[in-house]
Amino acid sequence: MAVVLTLLLSVCLLHGALCQAFQSFVPPTIEVLSGSCVTIPCSFEIPDKFKSRLDKSCRVLWNQYDNDKTVLFDSGNPQTSTIKGELTGDVTKKDCTTTLNNMQPADSKIYFLRLQCDNLKYNFHKDNERVYISVKAAPPTPTLTASTLKVKEGTSVGLTCSAPAPCLSHPPALTWTPGLGDAQEKLQENQDKTKVKLSVLTFTASHLHHGKKIDCKATYNKQDGSTESAVSTSLTADISCALCQRLQSFVPPTIEVLSGSCVTIPCSFNIPDEYESSLNRSCRVLWKQDDNNNIVFDSGTPQTSSIKGELTGDVTKKNCTTTLNNMQPADSRRYFFRLECNDLKSNFAKNNERVNISVKAAPPTPTLTASTLKVKEGTSVGLTCSAPAPCLSHPPALTWTPGLGDAQEKLQENQDKTKVKLSVLTFTASHLHHGKKIYCKATYNKQDGSTESAVSTSLTADISYSPRDTTVSVSPSGPVPEGRNVTLTCSSSANPPVRSYTWYRADGGQETLIGTRQVVNIKVSKDDSQFFCKAENDIGAGRSNISHTDIQYSPKDTTVSVSPSGPVPEGRNVTLTCSSSANPPVRNYTWYRADGGQETLIGTRQVVNIKVSKGDSLFFCKAENEIGTGRSNISQIDVQYSPKNTTVSVSPSGPVPEGRNVTLTCNSTANPPVRNYTWYRADGGQETLIGTRQVVNIKVSKGDSPFFCKAENEIGTGRSNISQIDVQFAPQILPSSNCTNAASQLNCSCRTVGNPSPTLKWYLDGLPVNQSDTFGISSLNDTGLRSILIVNQPQERDLSNLLCLSSNSLGSASQRFCVASRKSQGHTLLFPVFITTVAALLVLVCALLFVIRAQRTQHNLAKNQCTGDTSTLPMTQLLTSGEGNEVPNTTQEDIYVNTNELRQEEADQHAAVPEPNSTDLPSSGPNNAEETNKSSEKKGEEGSDVIYSSVIKLKDKRPNHQ
Repeated sequence: MAVVLTLLLSVCLLHGALCQAFQSFVPPTIEVLSGSCVTIPCSFEIPDKFKSRLDKSCRVLWNQYDNDKTVLFDSGNPQTSTIKGELTGDVTKKDCTTTLNNMQPADSKIYFLRLQCDNLKYNFHKDNERVYISVKAAPPTPTLTASTLKVKEGTSVGLTCSAPAPCLSHPPALTWTPGLGDAQEKLQENQDKTKVKLSVLTFTASHLHHGKKIDCKATYNKQDGSTESAVSTSLTADISCALCQRLQSFVPPTIEVLSGSCVTIPCSFNIPDEYESSLNRSCRVLWKQDDNNNIVFDSGTPQTSSIKGELTGDVTKKNCTTTLNNMQPADSRRYFFRLECNDLKSNFAKNNERVNISVKAAPPTPTLTASTLKVKEGTSVGLTCSAPAPCLSHPPALTWTPGLGDAQEKLQENQDKTKVKLSVLTFTASHLHHGKKIYCKATYNKQDGSTESAVSTSLTADISYSPRDTTVSVSPSGPVPEGRNVTLTCSSSANPPVRSYTWYRADGGQETLIGTRQVVNIKVSKDDSQFFCKAENDIGAGRSNISHTDIQYSPKDTTVSVSPSGPVPEGRNVTLTCSSSANPPVRNYTWYRADGGQETLIGTRQVVNIKVSKGDSLFFCKAENEIGTGRSNISQIDVQYSPKNTTVSVSPSGPVPEGRNVTLTCNSTANPPVRNYTWYRADGGQETLIGTRQVVNIKVSKGDSPFFCKAENEIGTGRSNISQIDVQFAPQILPSSNCTNAASQLNCSCRTVGNPSPTLKWYLDGLPVNQSDTFGISSLNDTGLRSILIVNQPQERDLSNLLCLSSNSLGSASQRFCVASRKSQGHTLLFPVFITTVAALLVLVCALLFVIRAQRTQHNLAKNQCTGDTSTLPMTQLLTSGEGNEVPNTTQEDIYVNTNELRQEEADQHAAVPEPNSTDLPSSGPNNAEETNKSSEKKGEEGSDVIYSSVIKLKDKRPNHQ
């Protein structure tokens, strides 16, 4: 008892250990026919803690053992695997059974299982977990049990024929020697889970079977369509006969025959050995009616018998088979056989020696085996239709439902030696056969020429198959505006019916689950228009094609492409293409140039060609269909151009005092950017380089020439306009100012320059000179400012103190004109005295001038004289500038002497030149004080340069003349 308990405990512990370890279970070896499939029975165990990881993500991989990286089958991609096949087991139930198709000799390898789930991966490749698949050119030989048959006549015999069925979709067809009896077939599972096809034949042993070979043939149909392979095995029947030494005939108990046709009566007999020598050509066969002993057929006179016929057997071989022609319903009787030879006559009329011939108006119904057809799709099916053939010269013609497959016909002998016509139909079960009636029709032609008779039998095919013809229907059908709801319905044909539906959105290589019902409602968009569904039943799953819903939407993803791409030189042609995704397709394209807030239409085709310029680089397009309009982003073309709009800016802007620093900036638009700037001073036809930077600083003066700049990039050069700085300076009176004396007129011209533009005024004896009959004043703006004073009858007045004053906001300048008056009356008597006085004064003046010159050599003062002829009056220039430099007062005057006037004898007195009072004149500018004693050479009469001259001022010691 203790031993038993220990053994039980060990078994339990071993089972528990295996259940908590990774272990697969496969047969060690499977033989398979080349060109056929193989089903690998497979199961596995994993530790309990991993069982929750067995889900629909799990895949079964079969790897080659000698190279574990070679995957020969992947259930995740069965149609693209090296060996195509199907996972028939349910991994979630630890069933990894797999069918590999169309095996070839090169596939003879050792395989092992790899389990691959999202959260679990394991190789089952221990020694007892590998399966060796041997692919053979010929199928395995079937096995007969019992291997011998030695029985007595009358014994019930059962023989079993078995053949391996490695390919469950194409199991072997087993057939026996015809006429023995009925056979029952089934598919049986071995201990290692492989399958075997069994056929059990049962019959009663007869002396007729003695010495005959009883064979069983296994026929294998291949997947690859090549010729089927068949192999058989047999045994010889050894039947002991107890009646072989008695007079005994053997006929079938009943034969049904069609009216108007013939009947062949299978007949044989036994006689004691001592009479066998009497069996010779003299023997005749007679058939008598059982009820009245009338002879209806005599083989000696067959054409004169009441029922015409023919002895087809050989009496000498104890074969009395006879054919009776044109049987009629009246011939329906029991008949027995009589043998008449010269030395032997005997009636074989015992009950078991009589045959009942039943003449029927309609033929017998054919028989279908199997009586039902319930198989999985892909299974190789063999159906047998059999119909009695009582008239061997006119056997029935058997026909099947058209289009099923090939049928093979033969005439087979029953155990009682009657004949039956067989037709064996073979085909592969398909979902197309499900629910259809498969019928077999037997057509009998009659001997008497009357209308043929036909009768049929049928069965309904019950084919189980995974979902087929899975389709998606969309409601509403036809185009659907984007954003609308649609109803998707998944339809599929399946047996058993579909148990689950799943919906997916197809997005490139991604499949997104969106529903798990047969009918789903979704809102569609342009990117969500491709769907498919899967339908699943107990056999497998079916998948629909991807359904493309016609989603209509306005143009989207509108873009502009430019050719050539990249930078484009200004003036070149480019091709603009407008691209857009739209449904229905875009019908109108429009192109616009974007110019600030303005949009200018430039084209109405998908592709336009334009010549680009710097100001035309921003474009966009619009695409329009029946639904709406899409607009591209603004596309900027990289237009490359030489510098444009080159300008000079001056800082500070506006007028600039002379001597101040200013900043000059050269600005230009260019692509690529400006790389070089150069500055020039424009001096007539000359251009003088003054700088090579974008920004330069210079000190301005009134004589500066205008400026301009140049900007340069890789494309070319741009030049600014000439820029003139508004330099402001105090007024200057030009040396060209003078007086011209005519006979009765004195014309004095005063020219001045300055910025801001100065004003010119005339003063006589410190008082302003205004327009009158005596004084005519006119002003001209030609070059600078000029004022002309015309004095009528100058000899009538004293013009010795005539002054021109120019002034602006920066200062003032004045010019005195030395003009001597002529008086013809009242002074002729004083001429000698005047001459003497003038001479003395001249000596005194010269002495004073010599002293002053010696003391002020640093001032480089120039002497001024009133010289000239009678028509021109010279003058001396006085420029007043600087701070605090006022017009000279009456205590110190500039003396101007006209020597020509002194020479005139009629002049009765010398000319005196009084000065206007400083209080009556405008003040001088602040800058004139600094420049009072400076002198420079004349550079241009009307230019911007200033000529500075010293004015000699002498004190007037002359006596006042009353």
